[in-house]
Amino acid sequence: YWGEWSYRTCLRIANCPPDAVERTVIAAILSYRDEIGSLPEVLQIDLEKLIYEEELDTEEGGRGVVPVGPTITDLEPLRFYLAGLQSEDDEAACLSFYRVLEYYALQQQAEQITALRRDRAVSDAEFTRKTVDLASREEKGPLFRLLQQITTADMLATARSEGAISETRQDQLNEGVYAYRNSIVHGKFGSACTLRSQS
Repeated sequence: YWGEWSYRTCLRIANCPPDAVERTVIAAILSYRDEIGSLPEVLQIDLEKLIYEEELDTEEGGRGVVPVGPTITDLEPLRFYLAGLQSEDDEAACLSFYRVLEYYALQQQAEQITALRRDRAVSDAEFTRKTVDLASREEKGPLFRLLQQITTADMLATARSEGAISETRQDQLNEGVYAYRNSIVHGKFGSACTLRSQS
């Protein structure tokens, strides 16, 4: 028994290339969460076992069709974000969300290297030196720059009110995020832990 049909929803994907199906499904799951307030439970229904005892009528009420398209096309951070939302372990969820930040922080660093490579004014020797410099910088540098770009005043106020930081300052949030991630990795999972996204 899968419950009343009126409580079942379905996802229809139209005109979607095969390589975009997973990110489209994840985007739909996230939109469902925004619309309904919880993550959907995915059920596999064996149609051969269904017994139709009465005619199924389409309800007039309800939310109707909610069209959605993926706003984020990077699959790996989408997987990590969804894994974080689905996780029942707060620390594992935190690591998943951190991997989203890490992905975009490293992407920004890669874009800097690409810009250097395309700059005709940069010699081969200078390109090599600057690339090594970018790659060998302190690992929290790219993360801090990303947090600086995406953090709002409301986020800082929330972090302060929740006790994550003692003062409403960006540097405290940056250091706090990095320190908390390290405390989880080195304390609970060990230094050999590698977090991978699941397809």
